[in-house]
Amino acid sequence: MRKETTRIWEEIAWLREDFNRMQKAIDARLMRVERTLENLTIDIEGEARSIVAYRLRQLGYEIELESLQLLEFEINLYDATGDLCVIGECSVRATPRLLKELRRKYEFLREARPDLLRPRVLLVIYAFLALPELVEGRKTRGCAGPEGHGRLHAPPA
Repeated sequence: MRKETTRIWEEIAWLREDFNRMQKAIDARLMRVERTLENLTIDIEGEARSIVAYRLRQLGYEIELESLQLLEFEINLYDATGDLCVIGECSVRATPRLLKELRRKYEFLREARPDLLRPRVLLVIYAFLALPELVEGRKTRGCAGPEGHGRLHAPPA
């Protein structure tokens, strides 16, 4: 009985060590995935700041896009200069949900922080891939899109 109990406890100890090794390997892999996602996010936001500012300079607007940190949320792209305010979100994939989130943030600013807005507001989504349901929804609302770069629209009130 004692031999069997000892063997069982040794096996439990081995299983615990094996589990701890597996947990460390999973943690290391998860950290690499998190780092990769963080780098992608930082890269797309930096690219968006550069590209959107460049396009607006072509239209005669000097803008310095940064992120805007509020207690309620973060806006990836923001600047207000002269009569123009740019509010934008960056994502690998642009979905209708992202557009809804951007509009929610705009509405919050309009109600709670109008001091951050200007008479002309440009809502921007910058993404590597615009999903078809977003593109189709955009067309029905008459918004600028990939083929309509350069047009400034005030968001619907």
